[in-house]
Amino acid sequence: KNALLLVLDAQAGILQRPVYEPDRIVKSINIAVASFSQRALPVVFSRHTNATSLRLGSPAWQIDARVDYTPNVIWLDKKHSNVFHEPEFLKLLENNKIQSIFLCGCVSNGCVQAACTEALKRNLEVFLLSDAHGTFVKNADIVIESWNVKLADFGVRVISSQSVVGMLSYQK
Repeated sequence: KNALLLVLDAQAGILQRPVYEPDRIVKSINIAVASFSQRALPVVFSRHTNATSLRLGSPAWQIDARVDYTPNVIWLDKKHSNVFHEPEFLKLLENNKIQSIFLCGCVSNGCVQAACTEALKRNLEVFLLSDAHGTFVKNADIVIESWNVKLADFGVRVISSQSVVGMLSYQK
């Protein structure tokens, strides 16, 4: 199926906050990006933009230096928590006839869950990379796991980043 990887807001200003296990998140994102890039599948990096902590062009707004990306990634600057409220993203989905979305990034209890639930409403096949999303709230480990469970209950396929490698290798 036509699939894309959506890396939500893996920005310096977010990942340098007290995010739960940021190194694990970055490593897992990098595994997924490499898998999609090696197969010439679309990889979209969103950068949340606001007037305070994530000002357009600021160091905090940039993708975190630990996150790998290739020259052919698609950049999407967003102003809404829900990426599906961005007209550019909707055009991208339509133009590429996307049927499956693999999601990772920040923040589990914000942009990540919003994208997952909206993608389901739009009848897309949704995969959440369980080890590649995070948050910085109190009891973050519990919050992350609870969203993995809730989203799975809603119909999201919650898988590890390593599973992506296997899935994409199988579909040649």
